[in-house]
Parts: sequence; C-alpha cells; structure tokens
Amino acid sequence: MRLLIAIVPALLFLLPATGVAQEEKGKPITCRFISLGNDRPPELLNIGDKDFEAKVKMRAGLISQEVQCMMMGNKLSFISADDRKPAAEAAIPDGIGEAILVFARAPKGGKNKLPWRIFVIEDSPKKFPNGGAHVANFHGGNLRFVIGEQKLGLKAGGSRGVDRPEKRDDFNMAPVIFQFEGKDGKWTTASETRLRFAPGLRYLMLAYVDPQTGRPRITPVKDFKQHAPEEGG
Repeated sequence: MRLLIAIVPALLFLLPATGVAQEEKGKPITCRFISLGNDRPPELLNIGDKDFEAKVKMRAGLISQEVQCMMMGNKLSFISADDRKPAAEAAIPDGIGEAILVFARAPKGGKNKLPWRIFVIEDSPKKFPNGGAHVANFHGGNLRFVIGEQKLGLKAGGSRGVDRPEKRDDFNMAPVIFQFEGKDGKWTTASETRLRFAPGLRYLMLAYVDPQTGRPRITPVKDFKQHAPEEGG
C-alpha cells in the first residue's frame, strides 16, 4: 500500500510535463510572402522546434514561392538570417493551413518592439476567389472601392475576398476604383483603372500610404495559384 501511495504522486507530477511537451511541438503551415511597397526585410529565417529553420526571401511587388514553415502553438517566429535577431512574429488563427504573409515595417515608437509586423491572409478560395481579388487595407482610415459591379468598403486593418465581376467586356476587363477617407472626412480617389479578371488569375490588392510621398497608393499583385475546390463549393 505504501508503495502505491508513493507511485501515484510521481505519476501526477509527470502528467503536466507531458502536456507541456505536446504544446511545444511545432505545427507545419504553408506560407507565401510579400512586402508592402518597396520596403522589404532582409533574408529571414522561420524558426521552430529543435533545429528547424526555413529560409524566407521576398521581392517587392511579387508573392514568393511556397515555403513550408513551422509554428509553435499558434505563432510564427522569424529572425534575421544575418545576426539572428528577432525580426517579426505572427499569430495564426485556428484552422489555417495556407497563408500569405504581408510584411510591413513597424512604425517607430509603436507597441510592436520588433522591426517588422505581419498581416496574415488565409490563402483559400473563400478568402482569395479564383478570377477575383483579395483587398487588404493598410491605410490608417476607411477605404471604399468598386470592382466591376461591386461597391464595397473596408475599415482600417480590414481585408476581404471579392468575387470575379459578372459584368466584364469582351477582354474580361472590368473597372476598378479605390478611394481613401482622409482625417477631414473627405474622400480622395487613389486609383481608377480597368483590370482583367480571368479564370486562373487572382489579385492581391494592397491599399496603403506611401511612406516617401505620404500619398495613398494601391498595388494590385497578380497571382496564378490554383486551389482545389472547397468541399461543398
């Protein structure tokens, strides 16, 4: 009986340690990367459990190739490849297996102590429709836009997928207009053009303020990635 009493506390002591080990196990996620505007971070490393490291390179205005990354818990961590100092961190919402990570330089004096911040976009047909677009608002104010017949809006920091316009010309072209709301409440047109919306082509449309000119800017980035149809879709 005394031996049994001695063993039970020892087992109870081991259980929490086992749970912690499971929490620390890394989870894979497929990522692609792009920087906001012309400012981009140097080569980075995604670090995970044990000796895991994945190289991350990005070019301005282009979405990178897929990189198999590892998150600890629900966080992705990146360090500089040169000096191995912490560079950026992103919280990944539950259920996301593929993501596009948009890197932007963190403002000086802000809450983020790391030099880069990350905006996470779920890379799925629902969020990134085939033939359509995904719009992300990095502007400090409200955004409204027209894509084909669709008139939509986004608050600061918001993003959404936009279906392929139904009204297109013979060349699959449709109007695209973006307006920013200023601090005075007035709306300014930042971009007015026509873009081609064809099957197999998607756009990532980034709305932000150019740090050099202080003017609002829209950058449409083409993406030709093909997704498998969603279940029930």
